[in-house]
Amino acid sequence: MILTPKKAAVSSRTVASVLVITATIALLARSEARADLTPVLKAIDIQGDCRGGVPELRGGTRQTDNTIEITAYGTEFGHHCGQDQGHFAYVPIEGDFDVSVQIAELTNHGATRPKGQPTPAKGGLMVRDGNDPAARYVAIWAVSNDDPAHYPDAYHFDARLDPAAWLGSKPEGRFLYGYINAKKHADLFVRNYPNVWVRLKREGTTFSSFISRDGKTWSPTSTPGFSLTLPHVLHVGLALSSSPEGKPNARSTAIFKNLQGL
Repeated sequence: MILTPKKAAVSSRTVASVLVITATIALLARSEARADLTPVLKAIDIQGDCRGGVPELRGGTRQTDNTIEITAYGTEFGHHCGQDQGHFAYVPIEGDFDVSVQIAELTNHGATRPKGQPTPAKGGLMVRDGNDPAARYVAIWAVSNDDPAHYPDAYHFDARLDPAAWLGSKPEGRFLYGYINAKKHADLFVRNYPNVWVRLKREGTTFSSFISRDGKTWSPTSTPGFSLTLPHVLHVGLALSSSPEGKPNARSTAIFKNLQGL
């Protein structure tokens, strides 16, 4: 006689438990798979009235999983004007942060200074106290390969301490400007795109910046940090400006990759 083993009865409760476990595992797997993806950034044209002009054209942000392409129009953020012009792609962040990005390409498309001399574009990481053109901000910029004789600075590290402050505003010292000169520090930072990385960090009221050629070994900037009391929630992201001392409709483009920390 051949004995046939009896099939175990499967309750509806067991089936339901298995389905819940399977769904949970799948959800966790999808979350882990998306952990390294760049968040969707909000994008805005900042169009202040600088030097008597406002950009007529609109910039834009095109984003994929690991690449962010930005187009900007305007005469620049800070430095020569208390009203910013450029493009900003960001997310709101609460409290401290440590954000880094690779700048693969940074291009000025024919922008010139008022007397026709070449002028560079600048792109990098920015934290802003809102999106008003005169808002306070801290930014670490890399500079495009235009007119290095006139603009030898490989990058800028700026802080607008008061709304609408710029290099020429009074009282002095409310717009701060630090940099590393490419001629003096060629071993540390050369405009060798795509081997250009910048990093911006907040610890309480201290904002510091770093630069790198590979995104692994970081060097602090010559200006070690700025102390600035800003709100708990700030806008943090990528910024691009067409032309220091240039014209409102000057265009620049940048390709950012490997954005981390947002």
